[in-house]
Amino acid sequence: MEALPRSQSDVINTLADAIAGSPASVRALVVNLASDHDIQSLGATEIVDEALAYHKELVDIARNCYGSQHMNYAIALNNLAELYFQLKHFAEAVVRFEQALPICRRVFGDKHKNTVGLMRNLNYARAAA
Repeated sequence: MEALPRSQSDVINTLADAIAGSPASVRALVVNLASDHDIQSLGATEIVDEALAYHKELVDIARNCYGSQHMNYAIALNNLAELYFQLKHFAEAVVRFEQALPICRRVFGDKHKNTVGLMRNLNYARAAA
């Protein structure tokens, strides 16, 4: 298994690659970390702990590089929320989706597919919490 990037420049480059691609790029990284395992069944294993730490670091870097009102920050929050949701940490997912939603609304408006998808995911997380 490939180790997670450790230097800040590696993390920034990975964030840039994920943002240039899509939120699915970051989720794919988590799936690759989990290798042949079902991520929902991993619980608090080392792989999940590393993935969570990585996503939290991406959120911090996005906030520090772009500011707390930038879409890249919202993307990082959304990706962390989706990971929490996959791990069935629904309350944590709700918090992150709620942080990302106002940014997405401001940037895209309420009818944009990204905003609608984020609202849908927030509703799923709230229902599951």
